[in-house]
Amino acid sequence: MTLTEGLALTQAILTRYILTLCMILGIIGSLFNLIVFRQKKFQSNSCSVYFMATSIFNLLVIICGITPEVLKYYINYDLASHSSTFCKTKSYLVHSLLMMSRSSVALACIDRFALCSRTVRIRSLNQRRIATSLVVIICIVWIIVPIHILVYVDIQMPRQHCSGSGIYLFIYSIYAVIVTGTPLVIMIIFSFFVIRSLRLTTTRIRLSRVNSNSNNKRQLRMQKRDIQLITILISEVIVYYLSTIWYPIYSIYMTITADIAKTTNRFAIEGFIRYLSLSFFIFLNSCSLFYVNLLASKAFRAECKRLVVRWWKFDQNIITTTGMSENTGQQFIRMQKFQTAQRLHFIIDLQKKIILFGMASKETRTKSSELSQPQSHRLDRQTSQGSNTNQLNLPWEDNFDLIKYLQQNQETLKQNYGYGQSKKLRCPQYYFINENKSILIILQGDITRTKVDAIVNAANEHMTGGGGVDGVIHRAAGSELYEACVAHKKVRDSVRLPTGHSRILLSYNMSSTTSYIINTAGPIYDRYRAQECASELTSCYKTALALANLYDLQSIGFTAISCGIFGYPSKNGADVALRTVDKEAGVVPVIVFVLWDDHIYDAWVDKAKELKFTLFDIINPMPESSSLPSNDQPKSPTTFNPKVIDASTEDEVAIASKDDIEADLKRLPSVPNDLPDTQPADSMELDDNGTKDNSLLHTQQSLNMKNASLEEKETTNDKPHDEQTKSNDDTNQPTGCKGVDKSNVEIENNENDSKKPELQN
Repeated sequence: MTLTEGLALTQAILTRYILTLCMILGIIGSLFNLIVFRQKKFQSNSCSVYFMATSIFNLLVIICGITPEVLKYYINYDLASHSSTFCKTKSYLVHSLLMMSRSSVALACIDRFALCSRTVRIRSLNQRRIATSLVVIICIVWIIVPIHILVYVDIQMPRQHCSGSGIYLFIYSIYAVIVTGTPLVIMIIFSFFVIRSLRLTTTRIRLSRVNSNSNNKRQLRMQKRDIQLITILISEVIVYYLSTIWYPIYSIYMTITADIAKTTNRFAIEGFIRYLSLSFFIFLNSCSLFYVNLLASKAFRAECKRLVVRWWKFDQNIITTTGMSENTGQQFIRMQKFQTAQRLHFIIDLQKKIILFGMASKETRTKSSELSQPQSHRLDRQTSQGSNTNQLNLPWEDNFDLIKYLQQNQETLKQNYGYGQSKKLRCPQYYFINENKSILIILQGDITRTKVDAIVNAANEHMTGGGGVDGVIHRAAGSELYEACVAHKKVRDSVRLPTGHSRILLSYNMSSTTSYIINTAGPIYDRYRAQECASELTSCYKTALALANLYDLQSIGFTAISCGIFGYPSKNGADVALRTVDKEAGVVPVIVFVLWDDHIYDAWVDKAKELKFTLFDIINPMPESSSLPSNDQPKSPTTFNPKVIDASTEDEVAIASKDDIEADLKRLPSVPNDLPDTQPADSMELDDNGTKDNSLLHTQQSLNMKNASLEEKETTNDKPHDEQTKSNDDTNQPTGCKGVDKSNVEIENNENDSKKPELQN
């Protein structure tokens, strides 16, 4: 066997067996690539657009390029050597599709470089919309540029092979070197920049972990998924380089040796090298990308495995359900429903416990501040008269348990959460939320130094610490927190805390500032699944507050969950956070948001203003405007509001001074001469002794001061007042008070009064 015959036989074996196997595996791999990169977790990533485009182009290359080559050796007929149209069309399509595939990989390298860049303008190129536009552009470009192939490529005699001839062959060689080498150079350059940026990023992360107290700006930290895509891309670049570099070298060689006389063996060797460089290696590259991805990326392997398992289980369910009888099928459906109900059993049980606990805690709190029965009767009836709408917000007078809490803990709140002492940080903002049952505090600072009963750590699913707030809290709490987190059982592969769930642990080395650390796994933001991310983020706040209610915590501190390296927009995050804590606060008196970045702090404050949370001053928690009733209508000028002081801790009954009595009597409303003859039944009131008054009362017209109770004034400087009793007539009494007998005014000690009733007539 001569050298020419041996090379021809080798070429036939490579095409008939190796390329056939590559064609089958390549079609399967390209389809798998498309399916994997179409998954939700990759849809938001711009690089997945280039990978999907590359898979489509490679699939078309396999169909248009490899299939005719394989059929030529099976049917012993080369259509490209006998049909000029097929020769031109095949050469044009294969060249265009190969260049589209190469350009997509080159653009993917540029995209990863933009992701790693520290310049905001360059990073803005890392968008799915831009990636889609660029793929469309390269398709149009490589449809137009290779049109010359349709004109100059034809069947060449006497060897009957499809190629160019004459001067065009020389020009095409230069053209092939340029168009083949340019994407290769782009891939190499930008891959080098990407690797360099990865190393710098890793160094910055290590430095930030060592220096946890540094106040530098937030460093660029890429997600693991982005790093996996970079690994896939670099692997594809290496394979592309090894399979494509030979064709430019061969073209340069053929151009240099075009005028040299050659022997038959040399022609055979050059023909075999041409086959390897122009067909075999290039087609091998198009078929191998899926398998390169499998070897390069662990996440890609896991995703493929998950898809295969899901398809297998789906097929098994179809087979099992099809083979069942009607009764068995019904049992199968009932079993599925039972399993679903069993999964929800724990959640329902937890919700019941939370509701019962909240009711018990609320009942216990209101016992100490409960009004006497007649006064409660007045207060409830006046509230129903004053409210004409179904509003949830109640007037300040109906929330004396919270006002009392503020009065007792004012100094503690100021000390723990500050009141603008630091010039570098902004002043805390105080709000009433949860139907005026809880205090919301938005402050700027370090959560590890904030004194609360529990802090909420924005953890990851592994619960092993990481960057951002999670790493800071782990370093502050010490290695015991890490050991406690690792001790938790994994729900699935490397996942101890599913997204949206919360778990409570001790604070360990942070016991001086907090008692508990609640770990919650926030969602990684994906704008293509924004609604699902919002639901998961809502679950984070809801489950953390549920734990706070179950443990009867007095205060809980949150950070901006998922608004850091997880990429959740601060405005959307503020909306989810504030709406959830307003609705799910339960019986937690104080909810604190400790925010570090200025733009996140501003987003929270703006959202609180947008949601119309009631802002108050910690120094004066009951401003003038706070006396508005729940229907937002101003009070009548004839409304009488006597001061009621909590005297539950006093042993003696103090008698009001003359000045106090006069001040209260001056506030009595005027009584017009033309009183109506009829009164509504709802306006009938009970006196403090439980008897009905003989005179009918009309709202905002008359007031019976007989047996009205007045309390001793609460002192702010801890000095007791002189106790005295004076009942002198007031010469400056208004004309509307002529019918009032001041000699009947008595001073009573109502020890259970803790609210300020609003007595309307």
